[in-house]
Amino acid sequence: TASSMIDAQDELLKTKSQIEATTTSLNEFGKQEGFNLPTQYKEFGKSIDSVESQFRKARKRVEKVNEEGTKFFQEWEKEVALITNQDLKDRSEKRKNNLLGSFNKIGASMQPAEETYNTFMSDLRDIEKYLSIDLTPEGLVEISDTIKKANADGSKLQKQIDAVIEELSRVAAELSTE
Repeated sequence: TASSMIDAQDELLKTKSQIEATTTSLNEFGKQEGFNLPTQYKEFGKSIDSVESQFRKARKRVEKVNEEGTKFFQEWEKEVALITNQDLKDRSEKRKNNLLGSFNKIGASMQPAEETYNTFMSDLRDIEKYLSIDLTPEGLVEISDTIKKANADGSKLQKQIDAVIEELSRVAAELSTE
């Protein structure tokens, strides 16, 4: 379980990097010398696809952590049932409940990130669609507010991912055998 938490953290860190690359790509439209708008548009589209793919990978890793955690706590229940010493049984149950509460915070911290991700991706896809029909300097001016919102959502999402990483780290440390 602790190793899958580390894997999830790694995927989440890659997601943060990809979000940064995508917002940078978005903000570079019309600003880089030697680049034309169609080339930048194509790179932006690839960047959006990369964020989507990377977030899916990170989500799957977090889901795997949740699945492994469920199995871990179910196994704990079975083992606790075999303990005959009531004091040890009570201590084990208390420890399990404390860890379970900590573990549940991982999923709870992922929920806001999922919501922000959906908004962020919706705006990026809408920007992409808009620019597919108005890929001009004036078109970029027209969507500047949406670009600002996408940037703000990207920053917010990165902070929410940090919160998930923090929960994963905390719980992994609590479960560490080292």
